[in-house]
Amino acid sequence: MYWRFGAYIVFWLFISAVLAAASPDDDSSFLRDNKRKLFGLLTNILLASAPAIFGLPDDDDDNNEQKPRSPSFPHRNRTRKSVVDIMDELGPHCVRRAHRMDQESFFSLLGMLEPYVNSPESNKKGAKNGLISLEIRLSAALRFFAGGRPEDISVVHGISHSEAFNSVWKVVDAVNAAKEMAFSYPSCHEKQRAIAAGFQARSSPHFGNCAGAIDGMLIWIEKPTEKQCAIATVGSKKWFCGRKKKFGIALQGTCDVNGKFLDVSMEHPVSTSDFLAFSTSPLKDQLEQEGFLADGLCLFGDLAYVNCRYVCTPHRQSSAGSAEDNYSFYHSQVSHHLNLKFNSITINPLTLSKATD
Repeated sequence: MYWRFGAYIVFWLFISAVLAAASPDDDSSFLRDNKRKLFGLLTNILLASAPAIFGLPDDDDDNNEQKPRSPSFPHRNRTRKSVVDIMDELGPHCVRRAHRMDQESFFSLLGMLEPYVNSPESNKKGAKNGLISLEIRLSAALRFFAGGRPEDISVVHGISHSEAFNSVWKVVDAVNAAKEMAFSYPSCHEKQRAIAAGFQARSSPHFGNCAGAIDGMLIWIEKPTEKQCAIATVGSKKWFCGRKKKFGIALQGTCDVNGKFLDVSMEHPVSTSDFLAFSTSPLKDQLEQEGFLADGLCLFGDLAYVNCRYVCTPHRQSSAGSAEDNYSFYHSQVSHHLNLKFNSITINPLTLSKATD
């Protein structure tokens, strides 16, 4: 209906333009100029009104079209829960399973990290459910490191799913900033001999020269993106372990007889051999310094390393029952403490996926 009405208007405007053009010219220049102006005006009106009258698409419609807004999620009321109340409900046994430490150790760690975390009072904007305390963030992060699902963690602590992840990285940044949490292989000869004495008491042949067991481990991560690989200047295939069929980072660790880490290095993708990871580590530079390691002491490693002044490895080829075979057996008994430590480590693969950003 509307297009017919518009067609009538266009038709009469067209007739008016034709009549104005066909009318006889007057000798007066004033009439001639007005006739030209009238014809031009009618023509412009026809051209400008035709798309709107007939419903034709306009070129500016695409530019004026508003983009669909992202769906807004309604606010969810949550109640922040005290970590003390959570631990009281769990009990001492389940607290240690969930946090990998007891309640006393948890609050000791909380006091150690508190100076390195910004106070939640500094940002109150948008906190409709209340501010998230550091003890809640630390509890959520520890449970995530132990393999907990962020959905379950958010429900237990009364925080959102995204804040469970934010808590992880706030705690990681605090640990990296805390000088009390830093550790490295001891340069003191007395401490090195104390480490060797611990291994001597545990080994059957009483090896007294082991100042630490060293080995490598695959830390499982999600497949890095192309952007992450470009930042690391390493191709995506280098992060994949063909033997274990997983993407990961190579961890180089040294521990004492109790499984306590003395040195940790994570600087290479998982396709890097243990020997190359050790050769480029700061620990190797320290061990090569004259007088750093006490006389008669060395590290015990497997056949992935090379036997040298500061690293002791098993024999590569030995017949059964020979002295070399017996030595390799007892050597593996000493270095087995590090394998037990590696087997007890549980790291959520989602944690290190962001770390490569």
